[in-house]
Amino acid sequence: MHGFGSQKSLTLDGDFSVTAKEFAYSASENITIRSGVVVGKSKYSCFMAPGTLTVENGVKKVEAHFEEDYLAAGSYSFGDKTVISEPQGGYIDVSPEGYQAIYNSDGTYAHDVVIFGVPSVVSFDMNGHGKAVKAQDVYYGKKAAEPAAPSEEHYIFGGWFTDKECTKAYDFNTSVTDDITLYAKWTVRKYTVTFVNEDNTVLQQSEVDYGTMPEYKGTTPIKKPDAQNSYEFTGWSPEIAKVTGEATYKATFKSVARKLPIGDVNGDGNVTIDDATMIQKFVAELVELTPDQLIAADTNCDGQVTIDDATMIQKYIAELIDHLG
Repeated sequence: MHGFGSQKSLTLDGDFSVTAKEFAYSASENITIRSGVVVGKSKYSCFMAPGTLTVENGVKKVEAHFEEDYLAAGSYSFGDKTVISEPQGGYIDVSPEGYQAIYNSDGTYAHDVVIFGVPSVVSFDMNGHGKAVKAQDVYYGKKAAEPAAPSEEHYIFGGWFTDKECTKAYDFNTSVTDDITLYAKWTVRKYTVTFVNEDNTVLQQSEVDYGTMPEYKGTTPIKKPDAQNSYEFTGWSPEIAKVTGEATYKATFKSVARKLPIGDVNGDGNVTIDDATMIQKFVAELVELTPDQLIAADTNCDGQVTIDDATMIQKYIAELIDHLG
């Protein structure tokens, strides 16, 4: 295959790749490479220009691979951001024939040369959390270095992504070819929030996001009444607040003095079989009881009115037990 040649000057602006028998790119005056990725493979020199071989800042990468001779030009002109990446330690010097050539670090002619233009910028968007991560300059085709995982209290870092919504994970084995912004993924940390009754019985325990308000979704806490008082739920201690860490809330109650003695459901001042009958009718949904009657009807003080409470009264009247409650 023939290479690119010009009787005067040759300008390459874009991506080019040539494999040639002799010179991949040649000109009788100058060769200017302005942009893109330019690759040349040939037996001799690959680039040949008696004038100036110019590599401008807009270039991403120039590769020259050849078998004989040297990468020769009357002179070289590199943009202020371009560098010779290969050979490592390579340098430009004047050949015995008066051309400028690229040498290996040991002083021999370099037959594999890679010149990079302006590096791409890999930026890191923290997505609102953590300490800023410094951007990286990465030459075309090279790989970005994965930064140390950032951190922030109450959040869990979930890696780097190519979209702000963090749906497409970035692979740091990917070759960089253009500027790119990577976005940090964060998941809010969850904390255990526990609600307990006044006797420390666990009523509800759940994992709740940091910064949100926990909510109790269970049944209203109950404290058993006694012979003198019943108890009404009043709230939680401490007062429920947005989650900042693990928290426990305890149910609080206020005491309410009984208006009817325990077992005296009909309010006649005595505990008789009539009171047991009222409870049985209530359980069968034949009658309704007032709040005070419900308190008096709870003879076993379990917070509920069931047939067991009627049985308690019957046992009490039969002197099988000596007290209610």
